[in-house]
Amino acid sequence: MRCQKVRIKLPALLDGQAGEKEKEIISHHLETCPFCREEIRDLSSLSLLLREEKESIEASPYFWNRLEQRIIQTETNKNAFNTLLDWLNRTIIPAGATAIVVIGLLLGTQLGGVIYTNIAQILNPDNTSLVQQEVNQSLHLNTLSDFPQESIGEVYTGLLAENNLPERR
Repeated sequence: MRCQKVRIKLPALLDGQAGEKEKEIISHHLETCPFCREEIRDLSSLSLLLREEKESIEASPYFWNRLEQRIIQTETNKNAFNTLLDWLNRTIIPAGATAIVVIGLLLGTQLGGVIYTNIAQILNPDNTSLVQQEVNQSLHLNTLSDFPQESIGEVYTGLLAENNLPERR
């Protein structure tokens, strides 16, 4: 075992938390490595010193109050951040996705109408009314003619009528 791995496991060995196989491997390494032997000696003396001084170490009188305030402050900061993330997830992201879908649909229908109209004009340049009828039929605009005035269907057909076939140059 390499020194780096042994040094990581030395505290567990001192605390009695190392398994039998680990104890054996570490002991074998300590027999051959003077650096790790010095490390375990230092850790042992530090551990002994801390155990002896444990009772004499006292926290400052306001330690627990300051610790509690820090915990509350940390929780408050986390809650504010989580609230912001929740708000973004509930409002901004769905609104953005909806806007992208709507814009995509509008651009797609416009682009489809333009492409279809141009292809139809190329195939039959003499009869533009026939081309307009084909466009209306392919876009199923005849299904919108049954809707009342100022409905979405009526507005859609009005927009298409305003954007009639492009003029030939």
